[in-house]
Amino acid sequence: MSFAENFFYFSQQFAGFAINLKHEVTWWNKVNEKLTGVSEKDVLHTDNYWKIFYHTQKVLPVDLLLMEDTDREKEFPSLNFFGDICYGFLKIEKNINDKSLLWVIASKVFDGNRQLIGAIMSFQLISLRHLYWNSPLLGELIMRFPLPIAIILNGHITLANKLYAALLGCASPKEIAGKPVETFIHSLDRKKYRELSKNNYQNIVSEKEYDWKYSVQNSIRYVTEIPTVFKKEDDTLLVSTFIDKTEEIQKEKQLMEEKEELLAANKNLIKLLREKDGFFISQSPKMKNVIEKALRLAKSEINVVILGETGTGKSLLAKIIHEAGTRKDKPFIAVNCAAIPETLMESAFFGYVKGAFTNAHSASRGFLEAAHEGTLFLDEVAELSPAMQAKLLHAVENKLFTPLGSTVQKACDVRIISATHRNLNQMLQEKKLREDFFYRICVVDLYLPALRERKEDIPLLIGFFLKRFSGTDTPPRIPERVFAQMMDAPWAGNIRELQNAILRFIATGELQEMQEMRQVSIKEEFFAKEDMLFDLELCKTETERRCLEHALKCAKGNKSRAAKLMNMNIRTFHRYCAKHNI
Repeated sequence: MSFAENFFYFSQQFAGFAINLKHEVTWWNKVNEKLTGVSEKDVLHTDNYWKIFYHTQKVLPVDLLLMEDTDREKEFPSLNFFGDICYGFLKIEKNINDKSLLWVIASKVFDGNRQLIGAIMSFQLISLRHLYWNSPLLGELIMRFPLPIAIILNGHITLANKLYAALLGCASPKEIAGKPVETFIHSLDRKKYRELSKNNYQNIVSEKEYDWKYSVQNSIRYVTEIPTVFKKEDDTLLVSTFIDKTEEIQKEKQLMEEKEELLAANKNLIKLLREKDGFFISQSPKMKNVIEKALRLAKSEINVVILGETGTGKSLLAKIIHEAGTRKDKPFIAVNCAAIPETLMESAFFGYVKGAFTNAHSASRGFLEAAHEGTLFLDEVAELSPAMQAKLLHAVENKLFTPLGSTVQKACDVRIISATHRNLNQMLQEKKLREDFFYRICVVDLYLPALRERKEDIPLLIGFFLKRFSGTDTPPRIPERVFAQMMDAPWAGNIRELQNAILRFIATGELQEMQEMRQVSIKEEFFAKEDMLFDLELCKTETERRCLEHALKCAKGNKSRAAKLMNMNIRTFHRYCAKHNI
């Protein structure tokens, strides 16, 4: 039943009248005649209806609805206005049956075309003390009200609808009728409730919102109460509507808890990374923004491309995103696309079966299969040929691929993180990068600033590398003159170049001038004779030997530490040492 139909029912059962747009009476029912002693013929087509309520002409709720004057509505704090209707208490000057308090409900009246033609008002005499028994009009309104609502007399629930009963975990309003409100207030809010309700609710304010915790079936329900307060002698009446905010607050709490967990996890992750490497030891706002953005992206499945110069730590940032994401317990497969010959590219990514080509004596997994359900990191992604881009895009989009020499498709659910120092937009314009591949891998880009853009981090990084590679609690100090030069250097090789400079200082006890450091060549550092530079195998062998010796010197003879410095496992390190008779 609609509210208009409900209101028509009220107007038939209780005293009521209607007026037109000229504020002239168009209807005056029999209940009204009997209650006030004024017949319809005495007021019909006049605006004298106010005379049964006041000694001088004053505005009634029906007049306010037609006037639509919100400022005048404020003169009636005991009335509640909801669009086309209003309801509440009205204090009148003339007593009717020795009572001067009315419960009224008024509504606008429209014709069949939704044109406003007047207003109608029903009313009933009431007393606060016997509200429930003497006010069936109010009872009907409360029961049909679309929100949880209750009448509370001196702290006890006198009348409530089913919605409010359900809010308290009860099936029927009868279960809560007559009970003190405090019965349902959670112990956490008892003190606040008693303070507010002491001395007959002297501290409560009409139309103000009050937030309560209700105890409902061993759980907390969060409720907002909006009371309208009426006082007469020793009685205080609250007509309160309620809004259940439990679900909203629980969601807010859940989001807050998730946020706190994420912040804690991110804090721990950053701490671990700082212990592991120095790339992201930083007080630079630029770097902090990059890390925060990376950790936010980690929780999604969005493909990310990391941009930045060589030596800025792109591969480490990719590892961070993987370890902070939902795939952290799955494989992280890093692929240096620039190091794979074009002829081997397809077999490297897709793998192959035995007999797929000459020398394919056994089957081999490709990068896609190895990274299934995990992360595939494509370092130097711009080095992939357009043909390989198309094949890789097809596999990633369809989450299926076929190894070379096979007819059986395999699943490849991978998240792509890419990295490059190249300008991808320029490569796109030059047709060196396919558009479909570009937009697939470059959903979000992260730019890692060069070291010269975050010079405030140089002292932190120098201190970190000195402590990490010296192997002592009191690392050596760098002369102030050289330190100043390091602060001013452009660091074309970024953090990797800075790390190598510190390693050289720890190994030799000296730190070359920055200008000299940049001029060092393979010829000057490793070989005495110029013609030896043309012997590639000799260059490789000599470089390997010197790297091993340098690592051992930095690690003070500790092979495990030296292997770690060279990013090798200990068995591989021993094999290289044996090869060079070290």
